[in-house]
Amino acid sequence: MDKAVLWHPVPLRLVDEVMPTLKDTELRVLLVILRATWGWRANRIAGDGKHKRRDWLSHSQLRRRTGRGSDAVSGAVASLTAAGFIVVEDAGGNPLATPEERRRSLGRLYFRLGDMWEKETGGSIDAGLWKSGKPKARAVREKPKRQQTNI
Repeated sequence: MDKAVLWHPVPLRLVDEVMPTLKDTELRVLLVILRATWGWRANRIAGDGKHKRRDWLSHSQLRRRTGRGSDAVSGAVASLTAAGFIVVEDAGGNPLATPEERRRSLGRLYFRLGDMWEKETGGSIDAGLWKSGKPKARAVREKPKRQQTNI
């Protein structure tokens, strides 16, 4: 597999401003949802596929992918939803804002990043991930060669 498709950019605001305010499990859940949506491409090998706007994730998948227990994952989903960082929806796209609504929902739960993230990217997942501009190329400096000494 081509190494160029094995990474995904993360919004700078997430790292610079949001991450310091999150608990460990909240960050893990947010990163799993970021990976399952913006980090997923229909044609990953060619690098030209569409990202998912939302993805179905079961509670057991969230537990396994975060390495955290059921109560911790449920609490993280509740706080991330309340803060607007993520949105949980039913199959029809209806938001399930509270833990009670999510428990009453009989179908799959779909997770997506909150609207705040799309507003920052101008409505496009692929645009605006770097609010401060594109990363600048760094000059590659060669290491000085050690002089060989004859003893």
